[in-house]
Amino acid sequence: MSDPIEYAFCAEGPLAQAIDNYRPREGQVAMAMAVDEAMRNYGLLVAEAGTGTGKTFAYLVPALMSGAKVIVSTGTKTLQDQLFDRDIPMVRSALRVPVSIAYPMLSIGYVVNALLAHYWFGELLVMQKALGIGFIIIGVILVANS
Repeated sequence: MSDPIEYAFCAEGPLAQAIDNYRPREGQVAMAMAVDEAMRNYGLLVAEAGTGTGKTFAYLVPALMSGAKVIVSTGTKTLQDQLFDRDIPMVRSALRVPVSIAYPMLSIGYVVNALLAHYWFGELLVMQKALGIGFIIIGVILVANS
């Protein structure tokens, strides 16, 4: 298997080796590949997936492997806490990627979601470029530089 994203999710990959009871999920791999492609091509991806698909890892793996600055915005503080306290450290450790994370002091998720609703994608891309941010992930919505 030559693709590093696919390998990360396979039964012999780093996620399976580091996480108890991990099992590859076809939908998760497909979403991760789509996120990775959008990031590499500076594209836009809107993805929707059902419960149990593994959406969080599907966007975290390509984001952490990209080496770019990434903002992850959530709709709730509970999910934000889960990302920073459990999911990001777990994926970062499994992939052995030397990335730094910062927990926002303000509720950045609500700010970014409000900006998305107000300015839609075109203006958000301009703001993202001006701030030097590689990618903005909002739930399962990813906005990459254009």
